Amino acid sequence: MKQLYVSSWVNYTDVVRFENAKKIIDAPIYNEAEYDQAHKDAIISELIKNDYLICGDTHQSVDRDCIPLFSDGYILLSMRAWAELMAEAMNIRNNKNKFTYMDFYMACICKYKEHYHGDDYYV
Repeated sequence: MKQLYVSSWVNYTDVVRFENAKKIIDAPIYNEAEYDQAHKDAIISELIKNDYLICGDTHQSVDRDCIPLFSDGYILLSMRAWAELMAEAMNIRNNKNKFTYMDFYMACICKYKEHYHGDDYYV
């Protein structure tokens, strides 16, 4: 199994730039990486290690750096898929099985304080 790590965090505006850069010669190109178990494990590890809490809508934000970037590309998930990943990370972090995707689907319904790379944001 490949060993991966999150090299940076980007926002949706960056993802659009990556897609547009494919048309420009010599531009740095990042494609959407395959969302496999290795990427999932690396994201969960990064969330736990840094005590990040990112809701699904924030993950897709145009101005908040909440999309993980790997050497082989970025991972952009649906709000629900990200919320499921966040719930899994929180259950591992807290050694409980009490969180579900609904806890992290949207920041406006999340009862926990979001915390992510480069910013603190109160809901």
